[in-house]
Amino acid sequence: MIKKKILIVLQFFRRGGVELVAINFARNLDRNKYEITFLLVGIDECHDVKLEKEIEDEGFNVVKLSSRGYFNRYKEILGIMKKERFDIVHSHVMFFSGLVAMAARRADIKKRVTHSHATKWNNKENLRFKVYKLVMRFIINQFATDKLACSKQAGIFLYGKRGVRNNFCVLPNGIDLHTFAFNEQFRKEIRNEFHIADEEWLIGHIGTIYYIKNQEFIIKLLAEMRKTNKNIKLILVGEKADCSAVDNALADTHMKDFVYLTGSRQDVYKFYSAFDIMIFPSHFEALPVSLIEAQAAQLPCLVSDTVTKDCKFNENFKFLSLECDINIWKENLEELIQADRQTIRLDALKENYDIANVIKKLNEIYLN
Repeated sequence: MIKKKILIVLQFFRRGGVELVAINFARNLDRNKYEITFLLVGIDECHDVKLEKEIEDEGFNVVKLSSRGYFNRYKEILGIMKKERFDIVHSHVMFFSGLVAMAARRADIKKRVTHSHATKWNNKENLRFKVYKLVMRFIINQFATDKLACSKQAGIFLYGKRGVRNNFCVLPNGIDLHTFAFNEQFRKEIRNEFHIADEEWLIGHIGTIYYIKNQEFIIKLLAEMRKTNKNIKLILVGEKADCSAVDNALADTHMKDFVYLTGSRQDVYKFYSAFDIMIFPSHFEALPVSLIEAQAAQLPCLVSDTVTKDCKFNENFKFLSLECDINIWKENLEELIQADRQTIRLDALKENYDIANVIKKLNEIYLN
């Protein structure tokens, strides 16, 4: 059988977010059918060198752009595509996907897939960015043969409202549900590592430490909780992109002794079993994979209503407004954390997010 050659375009490698979603897709594709190359277009200090080596050791090809500037990077991407003669290009780099799709069209690649994973830009949208967004959105809609998004809102953000009429496809960020299932041994292992007693409540959060995730809100919530319950602590798992707000919150609330920042971890899946509840107060989100993983572990989740409603599947999952008084969050946390997580059914989650089902859909897109 002649393998289809796929080029997967990412900014860099890291153990979370868009990058991990794309890597999970690649790892679950049939390697007898596909030869897979990762193209990294914007390596910075967040790039995980260890993960890069893991990817290469697994038999994937990795190519990195050396150029700077849009025109030079476009020429380099085009050169790579013409040389390697890929059958499929799958781009996960949001608006930059416009240049990727245009280069793929010029290289005569028949299947040109773009993929949206966000509902809002991380930084302020100045005039320059707004022009860039409009131009790239037009190019994507012209040259992509298949437009994907992790949610409807994410699709509208990248493709525009007109993109709805152009039929973008919502493809869930599939996971291996068995990996994240509740495990008593994992619970003991993580809680022992951080000296969390059996009787203590452990609040958890998994996500990059920066503005969007709003982790300082969780610290303020912890401080409120500890006024009436001293047996409660917090673990924040994720790379430290910008810790200034978190550091300030720790100083203001005097919670430093009760909060653990782990940084990036390779064993994130174990923490869902160790936590008693997941707090996710993001200012905005597309569809956080960590909330899907948490639900696979039957973990209670208390989430800001700025996160897409598409991510709720379990009964012990609740949305609250960030405008609510913090005591409302406290009351809901106490209610959710005391429910028996083992009684939660996962039927809806399995139907929508089991990686085998998602990969089946992705195969149909690639081979159609």
